[in-house]
Amino acid sequence: NFSIGVSTFVSVYNYRGRYDLRLAVQDQTNSADFYNNTVNFGQSSYGVFWKIGLAWKLKGFDLGLNVDLPYLEVIKSGKFSYAEILAGTNDDIFKYGKLDDLESNRKEPIAISVGAGIPWKKNTIHLKADWHGAVSEYDRLVIPPFETGEGETEEFRFKEELKSVINFGVGADFFLSERVNLFASFSTDNTPLVTSASIFDFVGEEDSDVNLIADYMHYGLGIDLKFTKAQITIGTTYSVASGDFDRPIDFPDQGGEVPQNDELSQFEVTRWRFIVGLEFPILGYDVNFK
Repeated sequence: NFSIGVSTFVSVYNYRGRYDLRLAVQDQTNSADFYNNTVNFGQSSYGVFWKIGLAWKLKGFDLGLNVDLPYLEVIKSGKFSYAEILAGTNDDIFKYGKLDDLESNRKEPIAISVGAGIPWKKNTIHLKADWHGAVSEYDRLVIPPFETGEGETEEFRFKEELKSVINFGVGADFFLSERVNLFASFSTDNTPLVTSASIFDFVGEEDSDVNLIADYMHYGLGIDLKFTKAQITIGTTYSVASGDFDRPIDFPDQGGEVPQNDELSQFEVTRWRFIVGLEFPILGYDVNFK
């Protein structure tokens, strides 16, 4: 048996970021220095996703194939504002700029996933692999150079790049009895991000990457209990990832030798998720709660 389906999804996407740093320093003569750095950006995108699905019921196993077509952007807009003020010193700074109706871009690559369900006695083994295409570096926001209040030119980069990745997963549901089924799974979640556009692109060092980019691994376990007039599903997923990142901000040196540490910082992320589902009939209909 063979079947095919096409789905259309309308996407409404909004990405916002704000950075606000304020410092005040008072010396022994009671004179005060003030520093303020504020950045705001916004990106909006309206478009369409298409997904094509194919399924085969073959002798001994089931096979499925999904194709996610690249995102089609229909309406897009962006905005950006920047302010940097230093007062109370001999080298005061005043920089300000606000830009609306900027050109913006959102790109999602083609993706292909294939999966199979293989019966084994009263159990089923599930296999899945998916591939995501690459996207060359592009501007999420196209911010032209603009003159600050002192006649200087300020330039900002807000770019993103995606690499091609492959993820896979394996799972199984085990038949223990007519009333009890056990589920287990493992899957990878490798990130396609090479560079990620974030608020720190406007305030960090130009060559630094302070985004938390990491590859995840997911472990799942669950049980399905069937009773005379109800069915209960209990499950959990444990996810783990690790990586490193640069220091996002260099604070002003107030004089003297300030130790600098340019080593990368390491981080580790662990996360538990739980699900409880209940199904029971009411007036001939199956009612589900999760």
